[in-house]
Amino acid sequence: MSETTLSPDSLSKLLLSKRMSAKLAVLQSWVRDGVPWKTNDLSGQVCLDENDEKVLDYFPTNILEFAQWDGSQNCLSVREHLGTLHSCSRTTLGQLYHQALREDIRKTMSALESKSVNQKENANRFLTIERQNREILQLKKIISVQESDVVNLTMQRHEAVRKLRDEKDTHRRNRNQWKEEKAELEAKIAELTRTLRKLTPLKSRSTR
Repeated sequence: MSETTLSPDSLSKLLLSKRMSAKLAVLQSWVRDGVPWKTNDLSGQVCLDENDEKVLDYFPTNILEFAQWDGSQNCLSVREHLGTLHSCSRTTLGQLYHQALREDIRKTMSALESKSVNQKENANRFLTIERQNREILQLKKIISVQESDVVNLTMQRHEAVRKLRDEKDTHRRNRNQWKEEKAELEAKIAELTRTLRKLTPLKSRSTR
C-alpha cells in the first residue's frame, strides 16, 4: 500500500515514526562513533567544566527528553551536522503502536550513556595525564632553577672561602715577615748597643 492510499491518521503515524527513527539513527551513530564534544558557539573551542575536563554535548537520556529533543539543545557545531530534528509529545510516542520503536530508543539511550561514561573517562584521563605532565615539567623547571641557584651559591661560597683563606695566608705571611724584620731590627739594635758599650769606656779614657 502506497502512502497516497493511507488515511490521514496512518500518514501522521508514519511521518512521526520516520521522524523518531531519524533521531534514533543519530543516537545510534553516536553510540558507534562517540558523542560529540560540546563546543563554544563563538570560539568553537571544546568546553571544559570546573575541573578542566571536556564536556559532552547534549543527548537525551529518557523517553520524554527524546520526544522533546529537536537539536536546539545542542551546540552550534553539532546542530550544523544534525539536520532537521522534530519533537513530539511523550503521549504520542507512548502510544501502543510505537512500542517497538520506544524499546529501540531505550536500548540505544542506555548504550549511549555507557558510551558517554567511557568516552569521558578516556578523554579526561588523557587530559589529566597531560595536565600532570605539564605540572611535572613546571616542577622540573623550578627544580632546575633552584639547582642552578644552589650551584651558583655553592660557587660563591667556595670563592668566598678561597678569598678568606688567601687573606689569612697573606696575613700570616705578612705577620711572619714582620716578625723576621722585627727580629733583624732587634738584632741590629742589640749589636749597636754592644758596640756603644765598647766605645763608651774608650771615650772616657781619652778625655782624661
